[in-house]
Amino acid sequence: MEGITGAFLERRVPPRFRVAAGLSCLAGLVSLISYAGWLFDVPALRDFGHTSYPAWPLTALCFLFLTAAMLCRLTDKGQRYLIPFLIPPVAIALLAMFDAIAGLQSDLWTRFFPDLVSASAGTNVPGRPGSLSVVTILLLATGLAATRSKRPLARETILLIGSAAIGVSITGAALLLIADQAAGQHRIGALPSCISGALLAFVLIYAQSREGPGWFFGQREPQTAMQRAFLPLIVTLPMVPVLLELVLRRMDLLAQTEAEVMIVTGNMLIVASLILWAMSQLGRQRETAVELSHALDTADLILATGTGTITHWSLGAQRLYGWTPREAIGSNRYLLTRARCEMRSKVGPPIGGKPDEHELIEHRRDGSEICVLERLENILTPGRAPMVVHKVADITDRVRAEEAMRSSEERLLAATEAHDVGVFEWEVDSGTIHWSPGAEQRLGRWTGAISSFEDWADAVVPEDRDAVLETIADAVANRGERFSFRYRLFSESGSVRAVEGSARCFYDVEGNLLRTVGAVQDTTEREAQETELRAREAELRSIIETVPDALVTASEDGLILKFSAASERLWGYDAAMVLGQPLHMLFCRDDQEEFDALVRSFETGDSGETVLRNARSREGRDFPVEIRLGRAQTETGATYSLFLRDISQRISDEERFGELNAELAHVSRQSAMSELAADLAHELNQPLAATANFLAAGRMLLERDGDRQRVVEFLQMANEQTVRAGEIIRRLRNFIAKREVEMHLEPLDQLIRDAVALVLVGTGQFDLRLNYDFDPRARVVFVDRVQIQQVLVNLLRNAIEALRGRPVGERQITVATAQREEGMVEVSLTDTGPGIPEPVLKQIYTRFSTTKGDSGMGIGLSICKRIVEAHGGTLTAENRREGGACFRFTLTAIEEME
Repeated sequence: MEGITGAFLERRVPPRFRVAAGLSCLAGLVSLISYAGWLFDVPALRDFGHTSYPAWPLTALCFLFLTAAMLCRLTDKGQRYLIPFLIPPVAIALLAMFDAIAGLQSDLWTRFFPDLVSASAGTNVPGRPGSLSVVTILLLATGLAATRSKRPLARETILLIGSAAIGVSITGAALLLIADQAAGQHRIGALPSCISGALLAFVLIYAQSREGPGWFFGQREPQTAMQRAFLPLIVTLPMVPVLLELVLRRMDLLAQTEAEVMIVTGNMLIVASLILWAMSQLGRQRETAVELSHALDTADLILATGTGTITHWSLGAQRLYGWTPREAIGSNRYLLTRARCEMRSKVGPPIGGKPDEHELIEHRRDGSEICVLERLENILTPGRAPMVVHKVADITDRVRAEEAMRSSEERLLAATEAHDVGVFEWEVDSGTIHWSPGAEQRLGRWTGAISSFEDWADAVVPEDRDAVLETIADAVANRGERFSFRYRLFSESGSVRAVEGSARCFYDVEGNLLRTVGAVQDTTEREAQETELRAREAELRSIIETVPDALVTASEDGLILKFSAASERLWGYDAAMVLGQPLHMLFCRDDQEEFDALVRSFETGDSGETVLRNARSREGRDFPVEIRLGRAQTETGATYSLFLRDISQRISDEERFGELNAELAHVSRQSAMSELAADLAHELNQPLAATANFLAAGRMLLERDGDRQRVVEFLQMANEQTVRAGEIIRRLRNFIAKREVEMHLEPLDQLIRDAVALVLVGTGQFDLRLNYDFDPRARVVFVDRVQIQQVLVNLLRNAIEALRGRPVGERQITVATAQREEGMVEVSLTDTGPGIPEPVLKQIYTRFSTTKGDSGMGIGLSICKRIVEAHGGTLTAENRREGGACFRFTLTAIEEME
């Protein structure tokens, strides 16, 4: 019993069979309750309230065995237990029937609970099953045994037997409900037995087909199903008038004649109803037959003789081929359509009467060619010539699709070969692995080397094999449609190859993996490239993390994508705080236009150019940054890489350096003036002495009461000399004074003459000849007057110093101007000295490099070069071929109109 129950529970039964199992269990429960009434001596459980008609112990056991047999019938694994469970109830029923017919009173019936059975009233043979119970047991046993038969007639037999069992059980229950005490002498059964028998009979009919209770639902044969549905009623309906007559007569409501009339009338009504129902069913079947005839006529069917002569040409064939029935009937079926078969030399009726199926290439009436699938079946009718049914189906589209599929497969094979992709199929049950042509060679193995799962497991690196098997197990556990894998494979040469691919999973109804179909590719070279790329990325990441400049990567719409460690230190933000945020949050100008302006400045500028911006840290501190921007265009858009450097210290250093340069220029001017101090003193003595003489002469004239006009002239001349001395002092003070740069429009000729006059103060005794060669086009420049005069003073002093060793007649300096292109003016100063030594010429602008020995500081020309470059010009020095040196510098010219 445990095996049957386990087999039933293991089987996943559809809901309608669960109903059958539930009803069977309910029948067994009724029998078990009646048996428990004997076991525990509870009369109410034995007879369900009818004390004269208890269910005997052996009867209850018979129905329990029938319940077990019914459960076996409902399961696959329990079918072998069906007959063993039917033997005991059949044996008991046959023995009871023989005992009743022979008039015997066997002591077998009192073996179970003899005292209780013998004490039960209402029968002369206590314990023996009643007649209706015996009939019900034999009917149910016969029906259950018939379920093992595969013949079509068995199905109808089972339905009849089940219907009869239901009728007997219902009739017995009705008789028990109206029977009296005296009727118990001829025992017919018990109410629990009738209930169990009716339930099991209903289950027998309900579950007689594993495809569902066709008699009840009518999925396959609607008309026959309707008849089967009324079969139990046909059996039981004639009992209704008889039972009704018994009830009315017992209640003394009808006389004998009236009762007989009622029975005849009731049976006539029942027969009339059944005839009416049968006629309606025949009418419906006729309508169905007509509809079926129309449906068959619309199908592509051809009826022909054994020699191929067409006897019936359906409308479907007419639509398919184009010939009308009048044109086609009488013709040869294959000659009419000019049929040919690619697989055989000729076509004809099936051989030996067996169905035949083949593909044909035929022609329509309009000459077009079609492909059809023809199935031939013989119709053998006694007394008539054999006929052949030609069932044809247009498969032109399918053939074309198959041809396209073959072409597609060929292209797929070519594509897999071109891309070094291998296709495989793994049959899980057999462990066989099938490969596409050349797939194993692409993996470094010979053909057939990996033909089974064991071969594959031996060829894969062990740790990778375990990982792939775990991936497959996870996919199967989750009923995944596909899985991906990567593993290393030993090639025939012993080297290790990297393999990558994916596979599609196919399962059975119980969720077990049947097979997988997938693709693999040798990725050894790509793995090596990826490894090298990862190493380069790691190296680049290390460089980026250690480089002092900050790196920020932004998307095309200005959102931050990467934020380096140097950027975190510079701004004070963590990378997680700024990723995905707008880039302009890092700058003082907090809007998108800042980023757009930054991008435009790089797009319009030269490659490698830097841009200055003011950034703002997390604490709100503003600081200047120098930005270099790189642009990378990808499929998803452009990305910008910004390298930013904090130039706060550099700007501070430049400002300090500028102040030092100004200090140094001031010192240079003071040094130059200290060297000119003696000459300046001599030059100042002349106007001062002349002033004193003019004042003395005027006083003498006044004392002598001389010419007053002459005195005025002397005073005027003294005043001029005083002004001259003051002008000399003012020039010296302006030249030496430390002040801010002031750019003004200055006349170039006058600026040069004032500088020359400043240098040549007191050098009249030097016998120096100075020449001017001014270009009339170069008239106005935009400069700081004092700084340019400092350049001229340094260059003139160097030229004078170089001329000290030359003969008196050869001491000559020429100052010239010339208009150049692009709005520049060139000022040149040449001398006739010995020139500049070659070693000195190479480093002439280096600070603290001098040719004057201990008397020179070596900063004059360096300061001059910085002053000229600050004005946008250049300063050059060279030796002349005819002797001497030449210094040239350029300045920005201004047109007089401007």
